[in-house]
Amino acid sequence: RLVPKNGVHVAIEAFAAVHRKVPEVSLWIAGDGPLMGELRALADNLGVLHRTRFLGNVARCDMLTLVAGAQLILIPSVPCDGVVEATSIAALEGMAAGKPVIASNIGGLTELIKDGVDGKLVTAGDSERFAIEILSVLRNPASASVMGCRAREKVMREFSVETWVQRIVEIYEHVLQRKR
Repeated sequence: RLVPKNGVHVAIEAFAAVHRKVPEVSLWIAGDGPLMGELRALADNLGVLHRTRFLGNVARCDMLTLVAGAQLILIPSVPCDGVVEATSIAALEGMAAGKPVIASNIGGLTELIKDGVDGKLVTAGDSERFAIEILSVLRNPASASVMGCRAREKVMREFSVETWVQRIVEIYEHVLQRKR
């Protein structure tokens, strides 16, 4: 959703700085919402509207294809009106696809991503630092690939269906043993 807490403006600002150094890159923004016009205007004012694709709402099956084709995933969430990002499904999807994820160091994102190991954490709202990390990923594809592989391994180990089913079974077994 294109709402304040998702920090899409931070991604656009960071992308503008990256675009000056790597003009062939593009930014794809999935989702719709009340900030669409404002975000398009920001991209236009920063001179990157021609390299920014506003995709609108994307079907789940299409989103997985988009994530698979991405070089990296940005989760630039910011605290807003007392709301802080919980565990981001978009971050998990990116990690599961083996992509480097650059995210704000807030809420559940700090529990999901180990900075420099299976993703990068950046101070929320710091578009300059996001730009630096984006450039680092683009300029170091081997390191980015290792980070993405670690992220995928983590998601498979900690968040797969099999893992969650096993945890639920363990809880039921524990409860049943206590009742005997």
